[in-house]
Amino acid sequence: MKHFIGMLGMVVAISVGYAGDYNVADFGGRLPTSSELVNALKPPPKARGIIMHGSNDKQNIVQEKPKAISMQIQFDYNSSELTPDSKSKLDVVATALSSAALTNFKFKIEGHTDSNGSSAYNLKLSQLRAQSVAKYLHSHGEISMDRLEIVGKGMTQPANSVDPNAPENRRVVIVNVGNM
Repeated sequence: MKHFIGMLGMVVAISVGYAGDYNVADFGGRLPTSSELVNALKPPPKARGIIMHGSNDKQNIVQEKPKAISMQIQFDYNSSELTPDSKSKLDVVATALSSAALTNFKFKIEGHTDSNGSSAYNLKLSQLRAQSVAKYLHSHGEISMDRLEIVGKGMTQPANSVDPNAPENRRVVIVNVGNM
């Protein structure tokens, strides 16, 4: 029991840390519009201000978190093959990434799994699934592979840390990593 509680604490800490890394719009299984995706991924305009020379006041500098979206992209069991429903979702993602507001940005495609299976297995599966998403966006949405970074996260950053096997843990997160 003591070992289980320690493991549970570690999972919660990872999940909380992950939530703080990005400004995430979580669409879950819902099909968002391309406008919703653009708004969720578009960074805010750069603020213009006055620089006070000689000032050592660093606490007023706010670091903007990268914008990200989280969607449940479904795959066949034990596979990186996209389902027809997921292809429809990715068509909308491709439209958003092709919009004038986002064409100058690069994106990280993160694959995530639930905790069913070993860590090594889930890491490999999440990498293959992220790769499948990137290939689909490239081949069907004409998104340049130069704009896409593929990362497998496995089961290390659950969306639902209370239930590590929950369906919401099997997801794809797309992060705006900045200008090309």
